[in-house]
Amino acid sequence: DAFEILGAQVPQVNALNLLTELDYSELPNAAVLDPAQRLPNMVAIWTTQEMIIVNGPKLAEQGIPMPARLQDLANPRLRGRVMIPDISSGGGLEAVGAFALAAGGNEANIDPGLLLIRSIQDLRLWKAGGELVMAFRSGDIWVGVAHAGWAVRTVYAGVPVTSVPAPLGTHVGLIKEGFMGVVRGSRQLALTAFYINAYLDAATQNLMAVRTGTVPVHPAARAALSETAVLREQMMLDPVRVANMARIDFSKVDIATWNDRWNRVIAR
Repeated sequence: DAFEILGAQVPQVNALNLLTELDYSELPNAAVLDPAQRLPNMVAIWTTQEMIIVNGPKLAEQGIPMPARLQDLANPRLRGRVMIPDISSGGGLEAVGAFALAAGGNEANIDPGLLLIRSIQDLRLWKAGGELVMAFRSGDIWVGVAHAGWAVRTVYAGVPVTSVPAPLGTHVGLIKEGFMGVVRGSRQLALTAFYINAYLDAATQNLMAVRTGTVPVHPAARAALSETAVLREQMMLDPVRVANMARIDFSKVDIATWNDRWNRVIAR
């Protein structure tokens, strides 16, 4: 009954009228959220910070400079050692958008980004974030593109990685959002309201951040992130820097066209 939605899916979900209107009187924990995160039929439950994730010691050992932008992933000395999300993965659309912005494109023109991706020699693709962690652990890759939470989990797995926010036009780094709503026609409105409200509890949000690296939407939980060293090291926590992170406007995205262009330029 409770339906979790990636930001990329919001226009499609709304077009299909899949969700019922939320009763915010039943969601007191949502009262502290930014108004833009409290939509009539869905509420934000987390954000992530999309990053370049780098095994710095390995690059230093090889004499390879730390990448500072997405274009640096095409360094021939990184051949076969770079992994990014497949477009079908949870972070795939945001990654395509990020490469497009980095290469001078936008939501309506992703070809510059796809050409940049194609220039990365022997590129590896992940469909589930756990594949990225495993590839870092095995030493198969030295650089990846994923949200900072996967850097957190890679550190927990014993690999000393660093998150690097990429310049994207006038912005630095990219934010991805997750939402939750209630399926239209649900007979469990009280239970779903309890579940969503518990999800938005500050203690719950903080625990999820520590364990998985998602960024809380609850201000109190977000403010506490700096108390945990691995989060402080892998995420951007300065509100000014966070405000300057890019967001993909999925109201301007034709996902079918994006997939078609990906298949023609990358998957071939």
